[in-house]
Amino acid sequence: MPGTHTPEHVKRTTEGYAWFIEYDDHNKPRFERFRSGNILFKRVDRQLHSQTDIESLRQALDLPEKAITVLEIRLGGRLTSEELKEIVSLHDVLKTEYLDVSLTSDIVKRIDAGMISAEFPDGTYPHRLLSELSEHPEDSQALQLAYDIIKSLQP
Repeated sequence: MPGTHTPEHVKRTTEGYAWFIEYDDHNKPRFERFRSGNILFKRVDRQLHSQTDIESLRQALDLPEKAITVLEIRLGGRLTSEELKEIVSLHDVLKTEYLDVSLTSDIVKRIDAGMISAEFPDGTYPHRLLSELSEHPEDSQALQLAYDIIKSLQP
């Protein structure tokens, strides 16, 4: 009977099953499905924009059978510096719990008033420009672009 008895990569979300088929003395069949694979694969794709999203990710990664699971995490979004540190810390913990963990992150650092003040002296043109742009959250792409340009011009 065709099927996937053992998954071999994260694109296979099945746990890997096989059938045990047995006939009794009266030729009556008995079918029993059992998990034959001993390695599980899980992929998690998330966009993170807040602490709530990080907590939701933590819950999604609290899976049974971690010791036999290969985990692939792909993240995107925009987080503060502190939230980014939390993702690094979470990754470190997951590496000790799962059979294997790979993390691909396209998360961009969220630019806020604290970050602007930490990186640019008060009253300088970059500080004033970025502070003004940060007051308009609907224009976060303009803020990110301005920040990237200013950083690329710094020695």
